[in-house]
Amino acid sequence: GGIIALHDADTAVLSGHTSLTNGGLLWSSHGITLTSTGSIVGNAGAALHNGLTNHGVVTGGANSPLTIVDCLVTGEGSFLGNVHFLRPTYSPGNSPASVTLGDPIFNLGTVEMELGGLIQGTEYDHLDILGTATLYGPTLDVVLIDGFTPDSGNSFDLFDGTIHGNFGALNFPPLTS
Repeated sequence: GGIIALHDADTAVLSGHTSLTNGGLLWSSHGITLTSTGSIVGNAGAALHNGLTNHGVVTGGANSPLTIVDCLVTGEGSFLGNVHFLRPTYSPGNSPASVTLGDPIFNLGTVEMELGGLIQGTEYDHLDILGTATLYGPTLDVVLIDGFTPDSGNSFDLFDGTIHGNFGALNFPPLTS
């Protein structure tokens, strides 16, 4: 374990492979952007702090999750294995996207899903859960973007896969009649 602290005036950009183990902590003063060729693997108590834009692959350990703590998490990249989102604001994509998750844990915080049209993954957010998502009371915020107003009868498949637990609160946009 140890601490990798990146102090820069800009976001830290990672394009290669980063491995965190044994309580290792990756922290950047202005957040981290993981490129499409980048990967982060963490286990045995490893953690990320202070913001992550994921365009690559983040993987948690089989028996000990990688924990992402108290930050904004965005991007269309995948989160595989056991990734624990502890009090985050998680907003998949950089606008609507379909994101693959392995066995995520959402503990408090907010999951923000955007609706900007009727096409899954390009006009509205979608999470494809390969294993089981476990919810410990996060808030689900559904927000309208790009001037979109749903019509009566529209439906949106925001989550595919197995989900255990509950959202602590559900916030939906007001709709006109």
